[in-house]
Amino acid sequence: MLPAPLYVWEEDFVAQIEFLVREGFAVVSPQSVVEAYGGGRSLPDKAVLLTFDDMWKGGMTTAYPVLKRWGLSALAFLVRGWIFDEPQKPVAGSPVCLARGEWEPLEDVFAFANHTDRLHTRGPQGPTLLTVEEEAFVADLRRCEEVTTLKGVFAYPFGAVGPAAEKGLAREGFSLAFTTEPGANDHTSNPLRMRRNLVPCGAGLDEFRTILAR
Repeated sequence: MLPAPLYVWEEDFVAQIEFLVREGFAVVSPQSVVEAYGGGRSLPDKAVLLTFDDMWKGGMTTAYPVLKRWGLSALAFLVRGWIFDEPQKPVAGSPVCLARGEWEPLEDVFAFANHTDRLHTRGPQGPTLLTVEEEAFVADLRRCEEVTTLKGVFAYPFGAVGPAAEKGLAREGFSLAFTTEPGANDHTSNPLRMRRNLVPCGAGLDEFRTILAR
C-alpha cells in the first residue's frame, strides 16, 4: 500500500473537488500556467492547478471520472521507467502505474508531464536527483520527455532540487518545474522552483481550506 501522504480516499477527493467548485476557485489548465509564466495573460484570482505525481492507476479509475464530471483539468507526472507494457490489475496492497496506451483516453482531462525515466529513486545519500551528474540527468530527462504530452514541464522526484537537475532543466529549455515546498505561487515565483501544497490522506474540508490559504 502507498504511504498515507501519497493518496487520498475517494470520498475525500470528491468532497474537495466539490468544495473548489462551490467556493469559486478557478481550477486552471496546465497549459494556461505554462503560458502565464511564459509572459502570457495572468491567471484568474483563486487559481488552483491540480497535480498528480507518478500517475498511479487510481488517477484513471477514480480521479479521472470525478474531474471529467466537473469539466476540470489536471497535470499528471509520469515516470517512464514505471510504465507497464500491458495493463495491470491492481492487487490489494500493491498499487500499479499506468501501462502504454492507457493514458491517451484520459487526455481530455490530464496533461502528462515529465517525472524522470529512472531517477525516481533513493540512494545512501538520499534522493538520486541530489547527486546525479548533469549529463546523466539530461539523458534521463530526454527519455521521459518522449512519452509526455505537455513538453517542458517537470516535477522533481521527492521534491529534491539538485544543482545538476536545475541546470539541466534550464539547459533543455524547460518552462516549469515543481517542488514539494508548500506555499502559493505568484508572478515573482521562480518557474523552475514552483511550490505545491500536499493534500494528505484523511484531510477534511477544514484542513483542506487551511491548505488552500497557504
